[in-house]
Amino acid sequence: MKNIVIIFMSAAAGVLTLAILMTVMGRMNRRVELESSLSSALEKTLERMMTENHLYPDTQEEAVAESVEMLAAALDTDSKVTVQVMKADVEKGALAVRVQEEFVQPDGSTGVEEWERMVIWEPCETKEPVYCSVRFYPTKEAMLSGGECYKVYSVMEGDRVAAPAEPLSGNGRFLGWKDSNDYMADFSLPVEQERVYYAQWG
Repeated sequence: MKNIVIIFMSAAAGVLTLAILMTVMGRMNRRVELESSLSSALEKTLERMMTENHLYPDTQEEAVAESVEMLAAALDTDSKVTVQVMKADVEKGALAVRVQEEFVQPDGSTGVEEWERMVIWEPCETKEPVYCSVRFYPTKEAMLSGGECYKVYSVMEGDRVAAPAEPLSGNGRFLGWKDSNDYMADFSLPVEQERVYYAQWG
């Protein structure tokens, strides 16, 4: 009889421990879900408010209504969600909200998670591509005197340039390309500025 009571008590303790673990894990998972989906939803909502002209509200009240509507659509959940807009400034591109989510936990009780977040719109500036010229001269003398180029390339900043075909010349054997500082050219490096090379002969 004593053993049956011990077994029953152990089983009850195990079930209780499992229920507590499931509740804690459920809350943690729910919080992580809410945090990640809220961050993403807020950024998308603010981006749409700032970039889509037909969604630009005329008043601050309309901005709040628009942001709540877009946020509710972006938060994909079947739980009860309460969205409180704490700040919506269309001119400055700021949106701050508090979201409260009620959900049913694995043990059947109701859990509540709350999360606050503020995002500020910072539009990306589109930069015009910068091109650098890379000049190849048949000799060092031609490079120093500004003589005729063998090849000229226009390369986007950050890209690499390949060595051109060996020039044909009666100056001896072609040994490779050197830069303006008399170092052998390294074409594996990205082009960050205007570059000048000359053919080395031996």
